[in-house]
Amino acid sequence: MNSTARFPDVFRLALAVVVALVLGSTLTGCSQEGKTVQDQLLVQAIAFDASKVTVGSNSIVGTDSALVDLVIKLQTVYANGCEARGGLELRSEGPLLEPLFVIVPAVRYTADEPCNVGLAGDTLQSITVRNLALDGWSATLIDSIVRFEVRGLGGPPFRFNVNASVASRGDTATVFYVLVEDKETAAPLAGAIVRAERSGTPEVFFEGPTGADGRAVFQVSCSGAAGDVAAPYLIKVSYAGRITIFAVQDPPALCKRRETIIVRV
Repeated sequence: MNSTARFPDVFRLALAVVVALVLGSTLTGCSQEGKTVQDQLLVQAIAFDASKVTVGSNSIVGTDSALVDLVIKLQTVYANGCEARGGLELRSEGPLLEPLFVIVPAVRYTADEPCNVGLAGDTLQSITVRNLALDGWSATLIDSIVRFEVRGLGGPPFRFNVNASVASRGDTATVFYVLVEDKETAAPLAGAIVRAERSGTPEVFFEGPTGADGRAVFQVSCSGAAGDVAAPYLIKVSYAGRITIFAVQDPPALCKRRETIIVRV
């Protein structure tokens, strides 16, 4: 069950990082003089995990809480070289005590900038939200949740909640939770085929269909400490003749952490 989140640290973070825009180096193509072009990018898949967890007492609620660094990974699609260097904007919406954190994959460039029109592909972008305060760590209270929404070009936003379970209390392996959604409606897809591989190797972690809830769950063993680098991975999803491939190499999944993945197909 979920209840209203209490996380003043999170809100302070939102004020400090209202916009986090990452722009890379100049590439080559577009032509049209004048104004600045600003567009959203299409998102094919997302993943998130907890890269750092600090547990301590929360005097406000009288129980242990966790401060978590949440790493969110997005696979975006670009249609030219300028879009290939796009970035991510982070902002907070909603009430003070229960904000909604919104991530928008965006690109800005001048209309006469060379962009190699016709160059197309996909790329992985990531953003780290630091010191996310998650109450209910000791399980003496109902876990609070922190709400997130990724708004890409076209289609419904990716919506997910984060609670204390994201940090994997007591897991002995890396646990993957894969949710497959319809790219037009965001409805969960039962019977989609999920194949998970260790990136760059022939090793297959898992292959099988999603259940009635559109989910597939599997574990990957690791011998390191919780939070150690564990597995770059490739998720291949097929459904009704459609295919989406989600490649996550940097940052990879972490040892004894929970890797939550949403793929649209």
